[in-house]
This record gives sequence, C-alpha cells and structure tokens, in this order.
Amino acid sequence: LIEFNGGTPVTLAQAARGRPLVVNLWASWCGPCRQEMPMLAAAQQRESAIGFLFVNQGESRSAVQAYLTDQGLPLREVLLDPASALGRAAGSRGMPTTLFYDAQGRLRDSHMGVLNAAALEGRLRPLRGAPRAAHRGPPAALPPLRRRPADPAPLPELRQRRPGALRARHAAPRGGDRGAL
Repeated sequence: LIEFNGGTPVTLAQAARGRPLVVNLWASWCGPCRQEMPMLAAAQQRESAIGFLFVNQGESRSAVQAYLTDQGLPLREVLLDPASALGRAAGSRGMPTTLFYDAQGRLRDSHMGVLNAAALEGRLRPLRGAPRAAHRGPPAALPPLRRRPADPAPLPELRQRRPGALRARHAAPRGGDRGAL
C-alpha cells in the first residue's frame, strides 16, 4: 500500500493507528464504487473516532486524482494498491468491498457490494463502542496474534487468504474474533 499524498509505503496496521477502521476497496471505473463513495466520504467527515481508508485497487495516482477532483470528493486517507494485493489477500471477488476492523485490529465485519447508509450505520455502531487501543507510534510489523483454534487467519500483511474466504466470513454472524490486521 502506498499513501496517495506523499507516495510513502504503509502497512494496513500502520494506517490504522490503533483506532477502529473502515477499509473500502474501490476503483474509479467501478459503478457501484462510484455510487457509494459520496456516502462514505460524508461518513469519514462525520466519524472522527473511526478511521476510513479508501484503498484504490490497481489505478495510477493520476487516474485517482482525476476522479477525486472531478467528483469533488474531500477524502482523507486515500491509499494506492497498484497490484490490488489487498483485495486478493482479503479474498475479495469484486468491488466495492468494505472491511470493518475494531481498535485492536480484528476484522469484525465485511461487505461486498454497495453499502447504503443504514447498512453502514449498523456496522459502525459496534465500532464506536470499542475502546481505542493505546497508540505508541506505527508498528514496524503487525503484532503477534493470539488466536483461538476457531479463529481465522489474520488479514493481509501476515499471510494470504484462501480464495473465497471473504464470502465465508461475510456469511458468519457479526462479532467475535474473526481476523486481525
């Protein structure tokens, strides 16, 4: 992942900075992504305690800049994923895909397809109540995971997911430890 402004490589854990996080995988050519983007941009402006990362999948910096300027979207925290590696690692089979992490970096929910305001609100509510993790600066790597045997593998930087993992995770009930940054 690469920061849109500055071009600095960053991990998902570094970008989270110990706060609950919504990660939206998108592309400017994706109609459903374009449909939900204004609603997500408004949520990013409104939700100061929850981070919103907009991770563009496979497009150039100039294409992303042209889209954001044309649409007048005031997004903060845009990341570029030139190889679309995060989408593959998350098991995403399409866009948009939105991932919801708590402050401890555990994946709490995911959604493939267009989110509406009610669906987003339902997924943000549990994140708002989660205590913020103590932040001591960006970690050099993801912390070691303490997993129960039933827990799925951690998300992207630690190891690749098996194909279809996001679909299975999406069907699981909300809550519980279902993955980690």
